[in-house]
Amino acid sequence: FSNYREDSSISKFNKNRSTDWIAVESVLAELVSESLKISLKTHGAFDVTIGQILKLWHFGPYRTKSAAASVPDDKAIARALGKTGYLKLRSRKNPPALKKDISELWVDLSGIGQGYSVDRLAEVLNESGIDAYLVELGGELRSRGTKQDGSLWQVAVETPTVSSGSVSQVLSLSDSALSTSGDYRDFKEIGGIRYSHIFDPRLGKPIQTSIASVTVMAPYCRDADAYAKAFLILSQAERQDLVKTERLSVVLQTHNGKNFDSSYLGDMQKFSNKD
Repeated sequence: FSNYREDSSISKFNKNRSTDWIAVESVLAELVSESLKISLKTHGAFDVTIGQILKLWHFGPYRTKSAAASVPDDKAIARALGKTGYLKLRSRKNPPALKKDISELWVDLSGIGQGYSVDRLAEVLNESGIDAYLVELGGELRSRGTKQDGSLWQVAVETPTVSSGSVSQVLSLSDSALSTSGDYRDFKEIGGIRYSHIFDPRLGKPIQTSIASVTVMAPYCRDADAYAKAFLILSQAERQDLVKTERLSVVLQTHNGKNFDSSYLGDMQKFSNKD
């Protein structure tokens, strides 16, 4: 899944200019298939074909020391958008393969791959007969059962500031997955303006929002990971619809001057131990 490694399956697929079906591992076909489903549900707010946009802005694995500290112009963004779009990507499970409608399409799985990996690790534990665990990879979590004393797993949600370590609240977790996303840690400044690493795939630009972070609880970490990004982009009505249809619980932390206000969607408030 890594776009940082040239020998990864997704990197090889991206470099292949063919628009025919290209054989890939079954796990890659599965993850792309699930990603496309989430793209449909979020009306493109989550889109793994965003690679050309990230390359244009030099974010993620496409950062370069020689990259000019300037904002791409509208024409460059429009050209990059023409090389994106989840409707131009297809996945097939049997035999596993991917297909792109345009040769320049570039898939980036960094918004969902980590959560999916957590789910795979949880499957290994389940198959081994382990019925109590907390799996974590880079801040993506999934739990089952309880701690040895019978209490629920306790997960701290950070205050969305540049410096880490400050806890906003603690959530109780059991038999569910959790992911947090925000614009406060990975960003760059150009001309005194801060640009987030999270992009609106429909605009080809970093998000502009009063929401500092989103924490999503879902049955699968794959979904929590992807929806946490999408909720930074979607409207309030769209978030409400997804919470109902996808069985999600959400914490939104919004800027209020130098402080932050927390609001809840779904059942998340009952899992919060905030005083």
